Amino acid sequence: MPENPLQKLFGVEERADGIYIQIDRARRDSLPAGAIERALEDALVANADIAKIRDVVTRARGNFEKVGPLFEYYDIRLDQYVSTKITPLSASIKIDPAARLSGTRISPTLIEFFLKRRKVVHGIKRETLKDICMKNLFDTEVVVAEGTPPKNGTDAYMSYAIKIEAEAKPQIGSDGKADFRNIESFVKITEGQVIAKRIPPHPGEPGKAVTGEPIPPTPGTDIPLPVGENTIATDNDSVLKAQKSGVVYSHAGLVHVLELLSVSGDVNFTTGNIKYGGDVLIKGSVRPGFTVDAEGNIEIGGEIESCKVISRNGSVTIKQGIIGRKDTFVQGHQGVTVGFAQDAEIVSEGIIHCDKHIMNCNVRCTRLEAGSFIGGSARIYETAECGAIGNESGLETNLYVVDRNIEKLKEKFAELVNLRAKTAEQIDPIQRELKTKSELIKRAGTDVTDRHKNELKKWIDAYNEISTRIKVIDDNIAKVSEAIKNPKDLNGMVQIKSTAFQNARIDFYGLSRRIMSGNTSHIIFKFKDGKIQETGA
Repeated sequence: MPENPLQKLFGVEERADGIYIQIDRARRDSLPAGAIERALEDALVANADIAKIRDVVTRARGNFEKVGPLFEYYDIRLDQYVSTKITPLSASIKIDPAARLSGTRISPTLIEFFLKRRKVVHGIKRETLKDICMKNLFDTEVVVAEGTPPKNGTDAYMSYAIKIEAEAKPQIGSDGKADFRNIESFVKITEGQVIAKRIPPHPGEPGKAVTGEPIPPTPGTDIPLPVGENTIATDNDSVLKAQKSGVVYSHAGLVHVLELLSVSGDVNFTTGNIKYGGDVLIKGSVRPGFTVDAEGNIEIGGEIESCKVISRNGSVTIKQGIIGRKDTFVQGHQGVTVGFAQDAEIVSEGIIHCDKHIMNCNVRCTRLEAGSFIGGSARIYETAECGAIGNESGLETNLYVVDRNIEKLKEKFAELVNLRAKTAEQIDPIQRELKTKSELIKRAGTDVTDRHKNELKKWIDAYNEISTRIKVIDDNIAKVSEAIKNPKDLNGMVQIKSTAFQNARIDFYGLSRRIMSGNTSHIIFKFKDGKIQETGA
């Protein structure tokens, strides 16, 4: 057995169970850098535990300490009997059977050292090395090391927060039937809303060759945000947002937001109902049974029939007219303009203007302007200017000038009365509990417990709380009731530019009414000192 190469550097003992070394601090400090590694390499020690040896040397306790098993020395003759094939991801060997006949030492440790001498240090299959030796796998090419392949990157992609291309298909109700009116044919979006996020490309993870060298991955490909009209890139070009509220759509690979929702034809089974956060332009008509609901202005080039048209913050313009069957509702918060209207409910906080006639409609607005108002009723907050009211056949026509504040107070009064009734319903069960708890305490006498007292207190507190709440509601009811009895600034006006026909009725604030017994022309009705005053138009 060759001389132990470490004996020249410090104390060494080769015992039955392994190698022991002894070194003190003085000897440690005098060791040349790299001396241990060079000694082991020159001696071709195949199984030295370098880390353990370094640990003992660093601590330098002066005692013999075990640093590993007895050294196994590489037999240089193995080089001539082993052939190799080495690629970045694989290393294989083939051992000539003559190695055994020559007496060359072969072991898993020595084969691994052989591979190390050829720079193969990663992915070594140690179980395979054992099989070669135990099963005499000579004259056979065996893969003894496998590299780690790189994980290629993934391409960037867009994660869309909303549907860009709407699907024109009906919604299926709980009854399993298709609702062709609620087809989603437009994709609406609000200002600042996220449209999409760009998920960046992943660079991948490098692999490692059997020689320990890194194998670079193929990185993913990046893509730009599809910034189009009224959209903006934010968050370091990673998030696409809407700059304005509108309809979102894709064209030529870019995403755009159109502020105005434009429908080229009718609102029907093709488009489905429309619910939109901006302005809506409908070049055709709105067909029976459909709804147009928008936050902004609505303009309809044709007519509407047996449907609902609602502008929550804008106005409604219907170029032709309204054909209703008592099932048509039109609301324009700022105003409604229409060619003609019949058999519909029309409401606005602004002006309702009709070029021709409004017939058999229920109307509510601040100001009414109509060629004629025939049949039905109108509730006006300020003024009405009509060419005529009623008709020659004496169709009952009612025009009410009402106090907007009183209307709101009456609504509040109804809400308070309803709230009081619901609150009062809570008193009865509390009273029953109070009675039950009181009787229990009375029967218990001096044996009453703190728990019973606390429960009784809880119900007393609940009763007092509900009673206080009812009192507050009653006070509010009284205040609202008093306000309703004392209206202020009652100065409405009704102007008839042509004729007020027989059976037409004009009511001012429910305090004074004029019913036409005959036809009256060119007249203005005003309210003053609690009475209707008439002057020539």
